[in-house]
Amino acid sequence: MKNIYLVILISIIFTTAEAQSDLSIFGYFQNSANIFTDNSLKRTTHSFGLNQLNLFFQKDFGYNLSSFVNFEATNSFSANNGIGNFKIEEAWLKYSFRDYLTVRTGLIIPAFNNLNEIKNRTPLLPYVFRPLAYESTIENIITLEDYVPQRAFLQIEGFIPIDLLSVDYAVYIGNSETQFIHGNQSANAYDTTIPGSDTTAHKLLGGRVGVKYNGIKLGVSFTDDNDFRYGSVAQKGSFISAKDTTPMIPNPMNPGTYLSLYQVFGDQPVSDLGSLGALKRNRIGIDFSITKYGFTLETEYIKVFTSPTAAQQVRLDQLVAGTTPILQQLGLKPMYNNKIEKTFYYGNLGYDINNDISVYTGYSYAQETFNTYFADGLQTITFGGVFKPIEQIALKAQYQTFKLKNTDLVKVDYQFIFLSASIFF
Repeated sequence: MKNIYLVILISIIFTTAEAQSDLSIFGYFQNSANIFTDNSLKRTTHSFGLNQLNLFFQKDFGYNLSSFVNFEATNSFSANNGIGNFKIEEAWLKYSFRDYLTVRTGLIIPAFNNLNEIKNRTPLLPYVFRPLAYESTIENIITLEDYVPQRAFLQIEGFIPIDLLSVDYAVYIGNSETQFIHGNQSANAYDTTIPGSDTTAHKLLGGRVGVKYNGIKLGVSFTDDNDFRYGSVAQKGSFISAKDTTPMIPNPMNPGTYLSLYQVFGDQPVSDLGSLGALKRNRIGIDFSITKYGFTLETEYIKVFTSPTAAQQVRLDQLVAGTTPILQQLGLKPMYNNKIEKTFYYGNLGYDINNDISVYTGYSYAQETFNTYFADGLQTITFGGVFKPIEQIALKAQYQTFKLKNTDLVKVDYQFIFLSASIFF
């Protein structure tokens, strides 16, 4: 059924496009082949795939009005096989009053640090695998929305030139994070919430201020919203959840064997696994880049922290002390920290050999204090290059490592080799 809806949607889009000759249609896609090696298990696999496809529609109405729509498919999307993801990434109307004042409304990728707004422009980026907080192909492992805001509804932005210096700014408002959005799964006749509606009163508020001067760019970003913490003690995006079938709980009936949370609780709500509710959350971001003599250095830092209420802090303290009944009963390890914080940073150094060939190397790091797996950090090292035989095609090669410092529960010592073609059409 989902495939039928998708075909109908695409048919409507192209029928409309044929009727509007001034509607611009363009996009990007990136195919890749990768070699994956798990150094701990001494196992290597090979795979081909469509990393990402973005289809853009742009319309200029005149009177300083324009609109833009961006459809995105990732990970060789197939609704029939339940592979990958397809979504409307952007759909907004823009009014440009002056350089210093532009207003956009609709579905917007908000301004946060340097990479967020251009993260899906694959032909413009030298790497196949982006820095961790921006790589949409690993959203099932790391919850990217916790690090970087993904959606805004209204954004006011602009830039002010001052001689050789340029100051830019953006402020925006949007819904709470995705997990607060009401789905379409309820058949309750008394449920009057419209599917897709934010179920909270607290909205996402944020902004960025930046300066540019002679190849140097510096920006500071900030957001205020709520963190969805109605689930279990397991960190969102980790491999443990109420429906996870990973054996992790000692089986008291059969010593030496393990059960999963799903085997213990089934589909019943897990009420005593550390639900905290909605936590007040803030993000702070700093981005810096400099381009000189063919070299480009770019770096970002993101700090995410929460402000629990007194009751929530008591609950956090119990989880860390291991005194909650469920932790004691099932032998689950207590949490690492009584603070829910995240840290992410990356730095990449690139060099343009000529107009068609460039090389780069980089490092990124992510840490989540409340996550059993990432509490001690996940680090990656990368290097690669890109060759553009023509302006519309970027051929890329990249080597990437992944290592978890904490190896008590799972050993992550991976390496990837990516070969990719990113095409603009």
